[in-house]
Amino acid sequence: MRHSELKRRNILKVMALASLASISCKPVVEGRAPIYHFFENLDELEANKSKLHVADSVRVGARNLDFKVVLRTTLHNESGSVPGFNYIELSETQLALKLEQLPSQFEPNHFGHSEGKTNSIALLFYCADKFNKPIYIPTGEYLVNIPLGPFHRALTIKGDGPTKSILRTDNNFDGWLLEFIDTGFVASGWKKENNSIKFDDEVSGVTIQNVGFVSNSKNIEAGCLKFCDRNDNVIIQNVYIHHFSLGAFVCGICKVRKTAYLRESVISNLTIRQCGNRKNASMTIQSDGVGDASNQIDFYSLKIIWPNGPGLVIQNFNDNIPIRRLYFYSLMLHGKEERKDYGADLLAIKGDVTNVSFANARANANEIDSAAISLDELNSKSPRGIDIHLDITTGYGDGVRVFAGQNIRIWLHSIFVEQTGLIVGDNLVGPLYVHANLNQLTTNINQTTDKIHLLNF
Repeated sequence: MRHSELKRRNILKVMALASLASISCKPVVEGRAPIYHFFENLDELEANKSKLHVADSVRVGARNLDFKVVLRTTLHNESGSVPGFNYIELSETQLALKLEQLPSQFEPNHFGHSEGKTNSIALLFYCADKFNKPIYIPTGEYLVNIPLGPFHRALTIKGDGPTKSILRTDNNFDGWLLEFIDTGFVASGWKKENNSIKFDDEVSGVTIQNVGFVSNSKNIEAGCLKFCDRNDNVIIQNVYIHHFSLGAFVCGICKVRKTAYLRESVISNLTIRQCGNRKNASMTIQSDGVGDASNQIDFYSLKIIWPNGPGLVIQNFNDNIPIRRLYFYSLMLHGKEERKDYGADLLAIKGDVTNVSFANARANANEIDSAAISLDELNSKSPRGIDIHLDITTGYGDGVRVFAGQNIRIWLHSIFVEQTGLIVGDNLVGPLYVHANLNQLTTNINQTTDKIHLLNF
């Protein structure tokens, strides 16, 4: 090749690299051929970030995921991005990487996970959300030091079992581990192609199966699962949650939209242990805003054990539509086996909540001056159409409190409490039917008798 032609090509190559670098706020003059780098994990990549230049190839972790150094840029400067590229920004490295090849699902070892390291798990969830890939958590314990969300699309997270695949927050963690914001409205955006169904990025359906979430200390201000705005078709199955002081699960909180709910979802084999605090329930099902409200949720084998405050709270802040059609096919509410705490109900239903049934519920060891189950008004609205089959095996406080409501039916198959078995307040509209062994049932009724029907087993 003639010397002039070789020189011309080199000039064009340098111009092309300079053009790419000039997009960033801090352009880098390369002046050398691209280099191929291998790093065992992201900590090693972070330590050697200054050695990386535009067009270098980077391979990270045991599974050898390939990245390409696309540009160097000031952190979170959108004007420095190239259209059509997906970027990963590592901490404050001022380095943008493009993932060159995508596996069918993301795993911790794709991102160089090693024992005691945290940033690989954060990058795993970031990439799964960005590239719309499912997450698989193999058997093991994975440390997390920052919230992994928020997520605006439906993630799928699966493991080997609730006591095998565990995400554990460290002592520096603060906030909600997994926060989902407006992940989907029914099955919006699907089409049939070649006899198969294709969904776009907006389809609903957060799925969490066979994993455990553990916080190192109940004193840390940490929560586990939080659903904001509109979320449909959520599936939670075989999940264990332990020691989250802000709560294990909460849904129906307005953040971006004016409507917040959880709809058309299934929660099965969920165990919540020692979560919540004196202000936050272990689990909260609620709605907020205007428009639709939480509805059509099936619960199978829900266990809430030793809450550090209220157990399960169902409450509606929505202005115009009730929470409705919640079906609990097996519910265990097991309070602390001590008498030192006061006033936190194991189950509380508040406000405009209707058509809720508990086919098989057990409440045990609720606190002094609390109730195993309490129904009350909220925003001048009361529960309606509540059907409860309940065993109260031990209660340090009261059994059932119905301060407000209408069309309530309660079967007390057994009731052993230290305070009052049934309390009825002034705001009951009626009718209230209570089936119980009336020889065991102590009452405090502040209501006309024509609204209350006590039926003996």
